[in-house]
Amino acid sequence: MEIWNIHNLHLLQALPAERVEQREIPAEHMVLKQTFDSLVQRCQLAAQDPQTKRKLDDASKRLGYLYDKLREQTLSNNILGGLHEISRCVAGKNYQRGLEVHTAVVTSSNFSEIQAFMPILKVVMTIANKLGV
Repeated sequence: MEIWNIHNLHLLQALPAERVEQREIPAEHMVLKQTFDSLVQRCQLAAQDPQTKRKLDDASKRLGYLYDKLREQTLSNNILGGLHEISRCVAGKNYQRGLEVHTAVVTSSNFSEIQAFMPILKVVMTIANKLGV
């Protein structure tokens, strides 16, 4: 019996490790990931209260859904354009304008396409505006 186990172990070691390939975010959309991740990080550094910190931890996870959609290239041009405009607003710390663009994107899009990440993006911009980061 023990010989059989050793034999199976050698067979398992001979099998190639299964690789889970994760596609890259297209280069033209990497600015979205960089801008939004940076915003969350700046907020996390400035946040004092536990509730805000929890919201920001949640934001990091939920933005992963956006990044998955970017990798899969499944977002409409309207949403992509809005996200890039929001990103420019965030980069310029014009959160009020970013929130206006956010509202326009949400009202003109299929909510099922954006429900996993747009609500938390609004929360993060609101927190950033409040914290002045």
